Amino acid sequence: MLATPAVTLSTFFLVGKVMSSIFIAISIVGCTGNFLIFLVTIKSKQLRCPCNILIGFQAVSDIIMQVSHIPFIYFAFAENLTEEKTLCMIAQAVTGVTENVWFASGSIINFGIVGIYYSLSKLLKNASPSDYQKINRSLSTMIVMYLFGWLLTMFGCTVVLLVAPNHRSFMTLELPLGTFININLAVPFFVYYFRSTLYRAEFRKLFGLEARPEAKSSTVRPST
Repeated sequence: MLATPAVTLSTFFLVGKVMSSIFIAISIVGCTGNFLIFLVTIKSKQLRCPCNILIGFQAVSDIIMQVSHIPFIYFAFAENLTEEKTLCMIAQAVTGVTENVWFASGSIINFGIVGIYYSLSKLLKNASPSDYQKINRSLSTMIVMYLFGWLLTMFGCTVVLLVAPNHRSFMTLELPLGTFININLAVPFFVYYFRSTLYRAEFRKLFGLEARPEAKSSTVRPST
């Protein structure tokens, strides 16, 4: 069996610079969109149910995670490590056996979340056809987001963890996989805007694009 060549330190930092730049670009879009979700949740009286409030809290947590890429891009371009084997502190919050357990349990949890979404879509079939179509579209979108976001990243990192020859190679390979999570964090605004009539209406009010009633015509028709 051929041994996989180890990644050099220069290659490791090069990948870090490229990926941190991509992450920051995605995070700018994501932070803007999630801030708008948080803002519209506060301002709109139509978004006061527990589900909408939870969406607002989720937007805040996504902003916090995306802002944490700032030290990542600093360490990447300064070619500095927080410790011997850590560059991105988000993915490397734990190391050693704990890291293995974290990736394995994360994969299992994310598979379970997809299963819950699928079960909910089945249960919602008992709702009225129009309501089912609206809710099922949102659930389908969330499932796709999760499949190509957290689930793909966690599963991919678990596989890479098993095949990488050393920790530096693992870190170099896991960075591109983090792109899927960052896209997942950046798309909620677009999903809610284009898939939810309620959120779209509230966003348009926030942007000052609320439709105005058409003025009645004052044209006088000649009598016959």
